[in-house]
Amino acid sequence: MIKNLLLVSYLCLNCHSLLVAQQSHSYTEEFRKTPFAVTSKEENIPYSKFSEDETKRTIYSRTYKTAKGDVKSEFSTKPLCYEVNGKLEPIVSIPVEEIDGSWCANQQPIQTKLHTNGSLQLLFPENNKVIISTEKINSQQAEKSKLISVSKEKKTIQLSDGIRKSITFIEGGFKVNYIIETPSVLPSGNFIIREKIELPTAWKLVKEQDEVRIMNGSKKVGIFGQILCFDQNFEVSKGNYTILEDGGNHYFELAIDGEWLHGNRNFPIIIDPTIAGTLSQWTGGNIPSCFMPTYNKDSLLVNVPAGVTLTGLYVSSSFYADPFTPATMGIGSMYFSTSCASSQYFTITGALATSPGTAYLDSFNLMNPLSCCFPKSCNDTSIYVRFHLGRNSLGTGCNTTYVRYDQFTQYPFKVIMYGKTPETYGNEWYVPQTSICSNICEFTATGYARYGVPPYTFTHPWSADTVVAGINQGCNMGNKNNLFTLINPNCPIYCDSNFTELPVPPPVIYDACGAQIINIPIETKPIIPATRPVAVYDSTLCGGTDLNLILTSCLNGGVVNYFGNGINGQGTISQLLPALNDSITIYNYYSYATLNNCTSDTLLHNVYIISNPVADISISPNPCIVETPFTLLSNSTAVLGPIASQDWWLENNFISSDTSYSSVLNIPGNYTICIRIADLFGCSDTLCEVLNIIPAEIENINAITPNGDNVNDVLSFEYLDSYDENELFIFNRWGNLVYSANPYLNDWSGDELKDGVYYYILKIKDTDKTYSSFFHLIR
Repeated sequence: MIKNLLLVSYLCLNCHSLLVAQQSHSYTEEFRKTPFAVTSKEENIPYSKFSEDETKRTIYSRTYKTAKGDVKSEFSTKPLCYEVNGKLEPIVSIPVEEIDGSWCANQQPIQTKLHTNGSLQLLFPENNKVIISTEKINSQQAEKSKLISVSKEKKTIQLSDGIRKSITFIEGGFKVNYIIETPSVLPSGNFIIREKIELPTAWKLVKEQDEVRIMNGSKKVGIFGQILCFDQNFEVSKGNYTILEDGGNHYFELAIDGEWLHGNRNFPIIIDPTIAGTLSQWTGGNIPSCFMPTYNKDSLLVNVPAGVTLTGLYVSSSFYADPFTPATMGIGSMYFSTSCASSQYFTITGALATSPGTAYLDSFNLMNPLSCCFPKSCNDTSIYVRFHLGRNSLGTGCNTTYVRYDQFTQYPFKVIMYGKTPETYGNEWYVPQTSICSNICEFTATGYARYGVPPYTFTHPWSADTVVAGINQGCNMGNKNNLFTLINPNCPIYCDSNFTELPVPPPVIYDACGAQIINIPIETKPIIPATRPVAVYDSTLCGGTDLNLILTSCLNGGVVNYFGNGINGQGTISQLLPALNDSITIYNYYSYATLNNCTSDTLLHNVYIISNPVADISISPNPCIVETPFTLLSNSTAVLGPIASQDWWLENNFISSDTSYSSVLNIPGNYTICIRIADLFGCSDTLCEVLNIIPAEIENINAITPNGDNVNDVLSFEYLDSYDENELFIFNRWGNLVYSANPYLNDWSGDELKDGVYYYILKIKDTDKTYSSFFHLIR
């Protein structure tokens, strides 16, 4: 009984048959392909973060960078770019849908297009078109194609009942699979598909061995690859091409052996050729394998940009064991090398080793060992990565007959390099999150550096140290960290309850090429606000004064402790402080505050005791007769500096602030005179003494001599001017009144009288006294 069959065909220009080892659907549309039993994950950096450096494009390489300095470079034996109007543009083979429903991949040297009627178009330079369309299947006119499914790269067309056509866009061509879904559509003889080929004028089809080539004169411009037909058990049959011309039209027929098809097949069956344009070929063609221990080799020149550390050297390649020879994947072997290191050998083992097909390595990281002997550099470094291919049986020498690197492989010899400029890693910039008090100025933090080119230079704005560390070795990420001892320049900080977090600026790190690590974040250090004593007191006191030093915490809840001068305690200091000498006596007190296990610095509180000034006065004369001037003189002294102020007081009435003072008092009595002095420091002294004011006594006069010599010329009573209310009477010897005055002003000279003896009576009303006496008037 015939099982379900699958028939696949590729329609490609410059293409090769591809091998599939696993089923991606309920059946497989590709022949066996087998990955090597090794895996490595390519750098996990989103593609969107890379931007290409277009100035570094070549046909076979592209270079990308991220904003933070990550580098990605791709080197391939297969073209990555093509020239358009003198500028290199990247090749993109993924199609986009056009307005009319067709699908086009125009960003490549040979543009490809799937028309809505199912025909395939290749657009060569100078607008030369090649159009391929299915005309007949087993002599029956092909029905109008209907697109039945669409994925990113693959489109599927229903050709007729039980026969589909799967089209995958590849670079510069198509991979076309004809799928025979059921044996009911098989003819009795060979299965034949006729394709109509529309060619530019003078172009033609030429069959060569198992391929059909499109020729422009003597130049090969396209190829229809070898026809491989297989079922779901990977039983294989080779198809055959026949070239036809009819009325100027070009055709070829794909024929699959009917006897093989009607054998014990597992449907669906796949007919698998490839169609591709020659411009997408690698100029090196197929790479032969050599009989081991000899290996054939080819190489790619990989450029490592200046100032980066390689973080990945991802290698892809493959070899093909031809299913129409005795070759199997198990006899092939490949490895990779640089000028100073070689990778492990890559071989297929196990059940699949006995099968033909494609053995592939897909982006495997061979950075170690291939690049380990190349130190990082501040200049661009070129490394040749070599691909070595061998086989362990089937003939001698080197050939492409059995095992080869196929130029149209889906896994071309390719190297993708990832590199990084200097950056931080791990904690990036680590500040321990253990809280410190705000008056603790020193703490540690760690800066991290890697990539770029070691050694690294570490500095920090809060440290005077410059540290150079790290070793430049290949395959070494350069990971290095430095423990900084930092001193907060704004420390200590007291009394700020809101200060609970200290922003710590990042370190400044350069690699050996002078590249600075950027975007290091600011970190923070948890802070416990510290309190300190607040002292309120008069630091300069006069001798014998009580000290009142009030100590409080600047933050709520803090406790202030003090000690000094023989005492200690908490809170306010009260103490009588005498002056111990004649100048200044200094007393020292100390205080500190605690809160939340934070202790402030110890503060010194100096108290200066100034010896008091000494007041001293003299009163002259004392006693003093009423209405007679007296003088007050200060002889006070101060220990330090001059007397700053001295105030005289008479009977509690301020009279002067001068050093001396003179005045008279009209009323006899004892008067209290005080002086209050102060020095420059405000220290004072007060001294009081008694001024005795006595009354004036009038004495009798016994003679006057008015002779004009200004001596005793008038009758003048001493102190009479002290008594305003007086009255004088003068009599002659006979008792006659000759003169009187009220009041008498000490001005009578007796000019109108003769010399002789006279008698006076003087009455003092203020004291109710009377004075009388005889006196002589003598000229």
